[in-house]
This record gives sequence, C-alpha cells and structure tokens, in this order.
Amino acid sequence: MINKDKLTEELWFGKQLFQGERGGKYYLNEAGNKVYVNESRRNRKQKSKPRRTFKPRPGAFQRYLNHQQELQ
Repeated sequence: MINKDKLTEELWFGKQLFQGERGGKYYLNEAGNKVYVNESRRNRKQKSKPRRTFKPRPGAFQRYLNHQQELQ
C-alpha cells in the first residue's frame, strides 16, 4: 500500500500523526488502521460552568420570600 499522506511533527499521546490529502490528521493503531484525530478535542481545555446567582422572577415565589422576610 502506497501512502501519499505526509508525516507531521505532531504527536498524539505519543503516536506520530499523519496528515491526509484533505487535511485530516490521524495516527496508525497497532493493527495498522487509521484513527482520525478530532482537532477540536486536541486543543480543548476544560471549561468550568459560571456560577449562577439566584434571581427569582416576580411572582408567587417572590411574594412568598418577601413575606418570609417580613415575618422575621
């Protein structure tokens, strides 16, 4: 099998990456099969969810909270 894809200098978990004709990046697994690498996963950092503050909409629950504060 002649491989027209070019070898890159990048590593993916210690495995050499190849770049295909259409720009996709992959490595060869132990069985010799191509395993494509998702670019968005390569550079993604864990995002933490922003903390949300409690902002009740006006309504029955808001009236309940106001009434509870008046009782104290």
